[in-house]
Amino acid sequence: MTDGRGGDAGGTAGAAARPDGLLHSLRRAAVSDQEHGPLPGFLLTLTMLSGIVDATSVLRLGNVFVSNMTGNLVFIGLGLARATGFSLRTTLIAFGCFIIGVGACRQWLKVRTERLAQLRDILIAQAVLLGAAAAVAGSTGGNPGGTTRDAVVGISAAAMGGQNAVARRMGVKELTTTVMTGTLVGLISNVGESGVAQTRQTIGILALVAGAAIGAVLVRAYDATAPLAVAAAIASTVAAAATLTCRRALNT
Repeated sequence: MTDGRGGDAGGTAGAAARPDGLLHSLRRAAVSDQEHGPLPGFLLTLTMLSGIVDATSVLRLGNVFVSNMTGNLVFIGLGLARATGFSLRTTLIAFGCFIIGVGACRQWLKVRTERLAQLRDILIAQAVLLGAAAAVAGSTGGNPGGTTRDAVVGISAAAMGGQNAVARRMGVKELTTTVMTGTLVGLISNVGESGVAQTRQTIGILALVAGAAIGAVLVRAYDATAPLAVAAAIASTVAAAATLTCRRALNT
């Protein structure tokens, strides 16, 4: 027969184990897992980057997305209808440069075969492009207009095209880093269920929202240069982390 103290001890042990299990689950979903290594953490960070850049482009670069091309398809329609506040030219530039970024990434990924090396290479290029976009925006005082604005949009869209293409190649199906419609549908369809996939989807949505909020705050407090520079720094940081992971893998 179990006495009261034994029951309390068992309950205490169970309560102590539950937080550890929760932390382990969160780590697998948001940081690293056995199948994908550190890729989930890297891709979630890039999801936040997408929110920062898209918030900047919508708020300060002429109502255009540089990462979410689904939204740009709607904006192209609005531009064709001559809706106030939407530039068909700028949206088409974003769309075209995004495609160029995807194509360039695709060609480079044929050279590399290891996933982390692929991610590292594309993120180095992305950091350079976002840094260039920040520099061009800064040359106008952080509020580019006309052809300068279009240049910032085009450079940023090419950078985000590369990110989207390499994220797709990474094969973590819950983390696209940009488009959340399918993620949201999947999450709602599986409401009430628990697991790494559902946790990862939830964190991905929150990361995009958080990135958009950060981008908006930076735009309001400073100008378009600041969030683009922050996005370039994030890409550089993830690229550096991928580089270190590759080196450790070679040394083991």
